[in-house]
Amino acid sequence: MTCCPSSNPFMGPSITVKGSPRNAHQYAARIFSGLMGAERHAAQAPTQRQALARRVPCASDINKSAICNSGLSGYGTMNTSIPPKNLKEIQLLLLDVDGVLTDGSLIYSDEGSETKVFNVKDGFGLKLIMSAGIKVGLVTGRTSNALQRRCRELGIKYIYDGVQQKARLLDKIVTETGVAAGNTAYIGDDLPDLPLMRRIGLAIAVADAHEMVRDYSAWITAAPGGRGAVREVCDALLKSRGDWESILEQL
Repeated sequence: MTCCPSSNPFMGPSITVKGSPRNAHQYAARIFSGLMGAERHAAQAPTQRQALARRVPCASDINKSAICNSGLSGYGTMNTSIPPKNLKEIQLLLLDVDGVLTDGSLIYSDEGSETKVFNVKDGFGLKLIMSAGIKVGLVTGRTSNALQRRCRELGIKYIYDGVQQKARLLDKIVTETGVAAGNTAYIGDDLPDLPLMRRIGLAIAVADAHEMVRDYSAWITAAPGGRGAVREVCDALLKSRGDWESILEQL
């Protein structure tokens, strides 16, 4: 397993980590099955216009009371590229990995090792919000040694990998982190993220996310996954809490 910086001018500063992949074919089959379920569920959900009229999230399984009690509004109503004003209520940031922390690319060597590319600025942003007291967790369907190494480097201790049905993990996440669903944000990019995004306080999509994910999210970042989207969210969280100036003074 190796780690080396990338100098690709189009990617921005990044870190490449190599590890051993798990059974990709089994994973793909499970994900495909999950996507079909997500598509059927989404087809049954009310439209955004109906949700806006009711001022409630447009998914039937959302924890509405947690969101109402937390004061997080605007979720599941009208997506925007402007960070929501309720960011200061967020105490836990959950992230997908492939397509959010990375650009979604998977590189395999002839020897069977897997290479992931992580953005240095994203990583620094995560360290900043953790130092400000915001907890960070990863929820991903894949498992790799590369991800474990990156989490150790950043100090991320809430790691939920190899997860095929993310929404079922929410109760465990709430228990382990001590943060209510209504005070949790999730950054996603594809259909497997939707069930979990429907049950937390603030759904965020990266710029190049699937259309359904963008339509459902309250905030769409200007940057794509793996190229600054996570840092964009981290900076906005710090500014919303009034921590920005103090962070700059410490640098």
